[in-house]
Amino acid sequence: MLYGINDYFDRDIDEQNPKKEDKEEKYRDNRVTDAIIGFSTALSIPVTLMLLPSEAFPAMIAFLGLSGAYSAPPFRFKARPFFDSISNGLYILPFVVGYSSLTQSLPPLVLVAGGWAWTMAMHTFSAIPDIKPDRKAGIETTATFLGRKKTYIYCFILWTISGLFVSMWNLQAGGLILVYPLILTGFYFSDLGDYEDYWYYPFINAFVGMILTMAGFYSLIS
Repeated sequence: MLYGINDYFDRDIDEQNPKKEDKEEKYRDNRVTDAIIGFSTALSIPVTLMLLPSEAFPAMIAFLGLSGAYSAPPFRFKARPFFDSISNGLYILPFVVGYSSLTQSLPPLVLVAGGWAWTMAMHTFSAIPDIKPDRKAGIETTATFLGRKKTYIYCFILWTISGLFVSMWNLQAGGLILVYPLILTGFYFSDLGDYEDYWYYPFINAFVGMILTMAGFYSLIS
């Protein structure tokens, strides 16, 4: 649903985006794709009401609402500097939904805040390679508004804030998150291009996620 809505409303912009020629795909205008997007969107509300406990409703409704408002008019946060970044905190909401479903309570707020800051930084960093095509298409984002150098600084600050929030919950986990601003600094001064930098992050995120997940399982069995 989320990516379907995004690609549907970005189909004109994506014609100018070189990322859509390599590792990503452009929206292909056909009835099957449209039907899948519409079906998944329509199904989300009854699935939420039938399968989730009431404690998880607010986070799930917020996730669904932001999933649409990020890309679709009239809000279209993705084309509004800083609103695009803030609204991407939606990616932490499935964690809130899962935690609330299992425990019937909200997760620690420092984790939600840390996760929200992390997703803001990841989203904005991913927009750096899009600065030129977005400007060409007339789209203004946090990255196009700040420019490359200031966007790096913005992401550095957000990832640092994320690590500090998580450290309030667990020092080791927060220290792991604080690796991100260090990696970002290395990329900024490296000879790699912004496009190449960005595609290292799926591996970095998978590795950090693996460590956090294994540490969580270990704490349950120890």
